[in-house]
Amino acid sequence: MTLEASSLALTGIRHAFFTRDGGVSGGFYASLNGGIGSRDAADKVAENRARMAAALGVEPRRFLTAFQTHSPNVVVAESPWTADTRPRADAIVTKMRALAIGITTADCGPILLADPKAHVIGAAHAGWRGALSGVIEATVEAFTALQSELKRERRAMERIWSEREKQIERVIANTAGMYGEVRGIVGSSVLPVPALELEAVAGMLEDMTAEMPG
Repeated sequence: MTLEASSLALTGIRHAFFTRDGGVSGGFYASLNGGIGSRDAADKVAENRARMAAALGVEPRRFLTAFQTHSPNVVVAESPWTADTRPRADAIVTKMRALAIGITTADCGPILLADPKAHVIGAAHAGWRGALSGVIEATVEAFTALQSELKRERRAMERIWSEREKQIERVIANTAGMYGEVRGIVGSSVLPVPALELEAVAGMLEDMTAEMPG
């Protein structure tokens, strides 16, 4: 049913090249036909795509493919779309976890991109028309733009974390000599802190946990 490339065996990212085996379609479409726009029975296509999604570890609605037109167009996937709302494009990139993206090829070239550290993935359908018109370059450009965006987000979160750490340190320093104890919040310090301030510290910690990316 699937083939895998050793070069794409990356931590936190799944990939697959699906063959025609392992599906429920018959006749001309036998058997793993995932083409939404084909004349195959819709229920069989849905079952085939559900099997593909399961192989990639996502819900069927989170397995996304576009309406391919041999173009250089690239779309950034941020949330699931439906068969009726799928964009016209020949490449997809995303930074969203729990989304799987795919492209369909016959004699065209499938191109997969992945950055396991940034959690950015991309898939391009590179037929000769798309390749000549720049689909590969456009996909790489969109892919690297997401990488840069995530790096900016990380730097912003690091600044937020640093500022919150300073706030906690000020809370502890300003309440030294009063009553209550807080252990292990800043290094191994054991400083007296009133109960009211402890609640403030706990609230800051909860806020920081909510803001940090998963």
